Amino acid sequence: MSEVPESLAVFAALATLTEKQREALIDHDLIGLSLRTIAERDGIHRSAIEQHVSLGRARLRKALKA
Repeated sequence: MSEVPESLAVFAALATLTEKQREALIDHDLIGLSLRTIAERDGIHRSAIEQHVSLGRARLRKALKA
């Protein structure tokens, strides 16, 4: 029963991320795509994807602690 509120908290926290952060975080951390694959698909530099993932993780942690 306690899983439902946790799931809702995760969805709410994901909603606080920018679209780019959310997509990069989900593609990399949940789906398992490499940073290189995401960067090539999106046509941007790998370091930009790294930044989106890093900032997304930080915002997600902050949102889940609140």
